[in-house]
Amino acid sequence: MLTKRRGLRLAGAVLACLASARHDARGDDGTAWRLAADTLFRPAVADGGAPGMLLPLAMAEDRAGFLWEGGEGGLGRWDGYGFRLYTDGGTQPDGLADHHIQSLHADRQGILWVGTVNGGLARYDPAADHFAPVALDGEAPVGCVWSMDDDGAGGLWVGTSRGLFHLDDAGRVLARLHHQHGGSPAGANLPADKVEAVLLDRQGVLWTGGPAGLARGIDGNSRFIGVALPVPGGGPADIAHMLEDAEGRL
Repeated sequence: MLTKRRGLRLAGAVLACLASARHDARGDDGTAWRLAADTLFRPAVADGGAPGMLLPLAMAEDRAGFLWEGGEGGLGRWDGYGFRLYTDGGTQPDGLADHHIQSLHADRQGILWVGTVNGGLARYDPAADHFAPVALDGEAPVGCVWSMDDDGAGGLWVGTSRGLFHLDDAGRVLARLHHQHGGSPAGANLPADKVEAVLLDRQGVLWTGGPAGLARGIDGNSRFIGVALPVPGGGPADIAHMLEDAEGRL
């Protein structure tokens, strides 16, 4: 199994060699290049793989180097040769309360966390090949688990349809944050309970996004303030995903 770093180095070397070959072999119409090139990508489903997951919603790589893919049809683990499938049609229970997968996250220890649409959050136990449910709220379901990111201290931030949860490394809830109408001071909370995206930047600031726009954590990420974005029409941006690039730009 290739590690992520070795895999990236190998991919870079392959692309460099192909670029050189293309420069040497390409004719006026590109025919020579097309004949000389090997196929680098092929559908994993063609290997008997992942029925119902042709449109993956989430992907992650765990500490063992397995690539996980989740979607409406369930969860699949790719080992480089084929998929191990976890679906509601499986012959053995796998611990997942819902097989409609919305989010996947491998934390800094490489542990895989699985967010579902209706079944909450689960954590993968590789020794047992089983998923253990993680209780976020004992009073009511949290709805969809939209997004996750590390907290920088071994724990996890989890964005759901009913607020933002802060978990420790064992999956215990440390805090639950949500939108408060007329909060004091005004605007110092989440713009909405639905948190579709979370990102902890390199400065340790937590950003959240959702249908009510973008927010930035303050006071050790215990409170949030909205960040206006230039959206046509002046309404809030519906933030579904976030990424921090190599230069620290969001």
